[in-house]
Amino acid sequence: MVDVGRLQAETSALVAAADRLLLVTRGEVDALAHAAAQVAQVAQLSMAEGRVELVLVGPSPYPVAEIRKTLGVHWVHRVPWDPRTARCLAGRAAASPRRWRTAPLVRTVTDLAWHLEALVAQNSEAAGRDLTECTATIAVPGQAVGRALEGGEVR
Repeated sequence: MVDVGRLQAETSALVAAADRLLLVTRGEVDALAHAAAQVAQVAQLSMAEGRVELVLVGPSPYPVAEIRKTLGVHWVHRVPWDPRTARCLAGRAAASPRRWRTAPLVRTVTDLAWHLEALVAQNSEAAGRDLTECTATIAVPGQAVGRALEGGEVR
């Protein structure tokens, strides 16, 4: 899994080679309009249909079915706005063991991880390949790598 941040020329080869792309956005109209443009941009990178999924962070006035239809994506995942748990995940705050078991963000992201794992397993079986031995070589400009590793953390 790689977080490429915003879609840019420097990351287009990486995005085009991805088995799955998660576009993360808020649920308001402006954010969804921007996401629609990103979905269109990804389509131009020749990604196979169905490989783009949308992750909505926080509330949205629109139903998932409407978002799916309008943006042309098969999967729309809702992730709650949970700044307290997000600070814990980023290492900026401590969390009790109970918080890790009950936090809405942790539960939802865990479900999303299971969803992605099932898709990867399904795709690897269909393709007849063992993903534990799968490698890819992708040229990423040095400047993009430097930005990704600034401050010793991968973003």
